[in-house]
Amino acid sequence: MRKLKAIISFIIISSFVLFFISCENNRVNNKTSLEWEEGFLDIHFIHSGGGNVSFMIFPDGTSLLFDAGDAKQRKKHPYYPPFDNKNISTGERIANYINYFLDKDTLDYALISHFHSDHYGEVTRNTPIAKNGAYKLTGITAVGDIIPIKKLIDRAYPEYNYPLDLLKPNGKVNLSMDNYLKFLLYQKENAGLKVEQLFPGTNKQIILRHQPLKFKNFEVRNIKVNNLIWAGKNNEISKYTFTPPLVNNKGYYNENPLSLALKISYGKFDYYVGGDLPGINDYPDYDIETSIGKILGEVDVLTLDHHGHKDATNAYFLKKLKPQVIAHQSLHDPHFSKKVQNNLQDSKADVFSPFVGEEIKKQFGRQIKKVYKSTKGHFFIRVYPNGDSFEIFVLDHNKNTYKLKEKFGPYKSK
Repeated sequence: MRKLKAIISFIIISSFVLFFISCENNRVNNKTSLEWEEGFLDIHFIHSGGGNVSFMIFPDGTSLLFDAGDAKQRKKHPYYPPFDNKNISTGERIANYINYFLDKDTLDYALISHFHSDHYGEVTRNTPIAKNGAYKLTGITAVGDIIPIKKLIDRAYPEYNYPLDLLKPNGKVNLSMDNYLKFLLYQKENAGLKVEQLFPGTNKQIILRHQPLKFKNFEVRNIKVNNLIWAGKNNEISKYTFTPPLVNNKGYYNENPLSLALKISYGKFDYYVGGDLPGINDYPDYDIETSIGKILGEVDVLTLDHHGHKDATNAYFLKKLKPQVIAHQSLHDPHFSKKVQNNLQDSKADVFSPFVGEEIKKQFGRQIKKVYKSTKGHFFIRVYPNGDSFEIFVLDHNKNTYKLKEKFGPYKSK
């Protein structure tokens, strides 16, 4: 009898061991299938619940964070934050994601497209203070406090006075900008952070940091910053004239038209991202998209300007760029408009979004089902060596293991 019990116990224990080994293997295999390898260009879109954030690993392992927003929740049209664990802050959620996919303990580059809270952070009375006591933790300051940044690039360094004093617009201190500047100062003095303004037109500012000679068919071209736009040839730039003037007689202006924009190329593959650039002439917006569309040419993938809001993504712009895949970083219901949805449908591109609300799904019905390949979950674009083809990976946003949900493609680069 004892012998039989021992055998049964052995079988039960062995079964549990095999079960846990199987689970561990599934976890490892899942990560292995998603893990970056030399020669890949990975472009990640993180559902953080607080704002825009994308994260890239270049073919040689160089890393770039494009925006890290953390806007306070709204009562009307709230942001999309459907997470199992609500005790993790937006900054921690972003850092956790980056640390999962990045095998280095620093970020080579961080870019802030423009100074709106959903792109760089927002200070409120409840914003926690960093352990060093120098700044508060929100958006880029929270991420940079966890993962050191080697070089940060924005649109206004070092004076932060275009088109007016960004620290004290209308004479009142902007607490979020004040916190951002404190973060830059502390990180420069204590952690070796370098800060620069984006240089328009060049392809020499954001470069491969580890093996540049091995991937000569890769480049990052600076397309736009403030009122300066690449002319489409060499490093030449043109000037955009804001008519009517950007700052009105009441001292008001809109940050969106000042957003910086990039074109990332890898062999035949091209990707465009432009912050919150608008595509209409209706003050305080300006049609920046048409000017860019005239010089940029076709791309394989683009991120919708201004989250897909009604003031961007004009038909001409989409027609000129002709993307195969579109990333829609929607944050709440107002980031869906009939006009933009019609333009997306006409483009025949496959659209991916980290989250689409239920009311929007009801409102647009078949249109969403037809155009959007994914409406829930982090996702990333993987461009394969030499840039000839790419695939899209959609991940579970509720689990720290970032389980693969679906894969789309391969798409052939143009």
